[in-house]
Amino acid sequence: MVAKPRRGSASVGVVTAEDVSALQVPGSGDDYIVQQRATGVEVTVDLAVGREGRVLAVVPRRRLEVRGGEVSKGVTVDYPAVISLAREVARRLPGAYGALNVQVFYDAATEDVRVIEINPRFGGGYPLSHHAGANIVDALLRDSRGEDVAELTWSPGTLLLRYDSEVVVSGYDYRSLDD
Repeated sequence: MVAKPRRGSASVGVVTAEDVSALQVPGSGDDYIVQQRATGVEVTVDLAVGREGRVLAVVPRRRLEVRGGEVSKGVTVDYPAVISLAREVARRLPGAYGALNVQVFYDAATEDVRVIEINPRFGGGYPLSHHAGANIVDALLRDSRGEDVAELTWSPGTLLLRYDSEVVVSGYDYRSLDD
């Protein structure tokens, strides 16, 4: 089982257990959502839905490494079962419009896809989808102006690597810090 805060972010406060009886949630537990643990790999889908409910883009991406809740390594993936489910989410979600971030677990062996979260916003890893060719911002803007927007194409296998870098300065006048 997995329990996560209703208004959580970056996996802060997430609690896991083998079954419900072993699950210990802080406080009364009223502010938590409890889900069955999904098997497979986590996939985040950048989904764009136009004014008329038409899908403008579906871009699945694997989060290969996460730091502080943000993707630091990711790759766009062509998983037909995930793409199909994301389209179904757009179709069934009443009033779906704009950028959606759909998080799923995908089991390649069984083709099983489990939705774990739907967020009405751009995900933190959206730049990967953009670099893969899916300029969702532009598509949504053009759609909002009433332009006919074809569904965006994108390139599977586009890899995003985020990293920290160091800056070293010699001879810095540290004495100014004491003033």
